[in-house]
Amino acid sequence: MNERVVVLRRTDSADPESLIFVWANYEWDPDNELHVDELLGRRLVDAFPRVRETALLPAYAEALDTQLSVGVPEVRYGDARLPDRVYQIQAVPLAEDLVASVVHDLTPERRAQAALQILNRDLETRILYATANVRAANEELESFAYSVSHDLRAPLRAMTGFAQYLVESYADQLEGEPRYLLGRIQSAAVRMGNLIDALLQLSRLTRQPLSRERIDLRVLCEEIVASLAEAEPARKCELEVEDISIVADPDLTRVLLVNLLGNAWKFSSDRRITRITVRRVANGCIQILDNGEGFDPAYADQLFRPFGRLHEADQYDGMGIGLAIVDRIVKRHGGRIAAEGTPGKGASFTWTLDA
Repeated sequence: MNERVVVLRRTDSADPESLIFVWANYEWDPDNELHVDELLGRRLVDAFPRVRETALLPAYAEALDTQLSVGVPEVRYGDARLPDRVYQIQAVPLAEDLVASVVHDLTPERRAQAALQILNRDLETRILYATANVRAANEELESFAYSVSHDLRAPLRAMTGFAQYLVESYADQLEGEPRYLLGRIQSAAVRMGNLIDALLQLSRLTRQPLSRERIDLRVLCEEIVASLAEAEPARKCELEVEDISIVADPDLTRVLLVNLLGNAWKFSSDRRITRITVRRVANGCIQILDNGEGFDPAYADQLFRPFGRLHEADQYDGMGIGLAIVDRIVKRHGGRIAAEGTPGKGASFTWTLDA
């Protein structure tokens, strides 16, 4: 048998501690590091004093008195968190005064479980500590962004104000290059203000509470593209949107689509007809395609970085922050996004807001 078996004889029916060793199916006892020959004839309680702290003596007595097997599911020795020994024992009566103790060693299994529990508790502590650090870092970044935005806006307001004063008060004295340079200063100040607003918007996305509602993407896409067309009524656009509904945060989904559809609109401005398609593809993903400028796929990993522009600022306006906002929204939902493009042949963005 794989289990250790010990046969005990009760020499006094009135004394549960009168059990003595009479036989065993093994030669070496690991608990007290003795040969079995040295145990034979000895009382159980003398060889294993800790047996008094367990349920074994009552179990042996019950098995002998009733002549029925009695199980002891678990006998532990040592530290409760990481025990020295754990056994499952069955007391089987053999005669009126003989009982066999069938010992199944659970020590490796229980020690592994105990060690895993300790590791899990340690991991939980580490996660709580890391979460607290991330929360503190986010709060610090939020405070920094708020402080920077306010500290930068004051000199920007002064710069634009003084520049405007010069234009209005000394217009007749500002000609040629001085007036041109002053205009550049005003443009740079406005752009800096827009950059600050974009960064603040990006930072707020990590703090905004997430809600989930069913959204009709077709209605939302048509509304956004109609708004873009109102600003440029001379442009021709063909929008094709499948009937798609998703469950996501409605405000963040609108921001996501405003940026993706806005990019498709912007980068196809030189096309005779702007074509935008929104459709469902494999694995529940949604794809937005356009026939615009496209991009070199070798630099696709730069698209979702803040200010990661692949085109010159004088070609297409924008802060270079829109796709970083899209990426942040997708990750807030536990989704994923990927971009594909070919220079001069358009681009596609495939995304999902599900895990």
